[in-house]
Amino acid sequence: MVEERWQRWQQLSEALRSALAAMDEPGRNWLRPRLARIAALQEQLDALYRQAGGPRCCAACRGACCAVGVHHFTLVNFLAFAEDGRQPPVPDFALTCPFLGPAGCRLDAAHRPFNCIIFWCEKVLAGLDGGQQEQARRLETELRTLYLEFDGRFAGSSLRGLFLGAERVPPEQLLTPKAMAGPMR
Repeated sequence: MVEERWQRWQQLSEALRSALAAMDEPGRNWLRPRLARIAALQEQLDALYRQAGGPRCCAACRGACCAVGVHHFTLVNFLAFAEDGRQPPVPDFALTCPFLGPAGCRLDAAHRPFNCIIFWCEKVLAGLDGGQQEQARRLETELRTLYLEFDGRFAGSSLRGLFLGAERVPPEQLLTPKAMAGPMR
């Protein structure tokens, strides 16, 4: 299973890098501001998480919720790394979350999966006052809207993650506009 996931990751990475390199300028102009806004929103949410004592809470429970993140990394997250000219950290598919390291998440806040950046347990939420909780809700709503724009545009995009999104379309069609994609699997 680990080797199979690693091979799938390599295949998807190659296909996405090729598709992104072939994307026309209007397509890139659509991507760039949305990826930048997603990064900014996620950093704002992370700042609230830190103000609420999130890192301390997560260290105390040892990241139990992170132990279910095997499929959370999305097309949007991959594109954000690629647009920044970076590679995501090498995933370790022997772990429950391939991006979880000994010190916590190996993805910076701007590039974390949607599910990971918005999920806060009750202990973390209790560390926010009412105004901060409302701010977090507003940020999450805007962030969700942006991720859903990608889901509406690209055949391989899904809030459920890159691997699950790629089960519906061939790797070379991940960035194909939904209206033009071949038959879904």
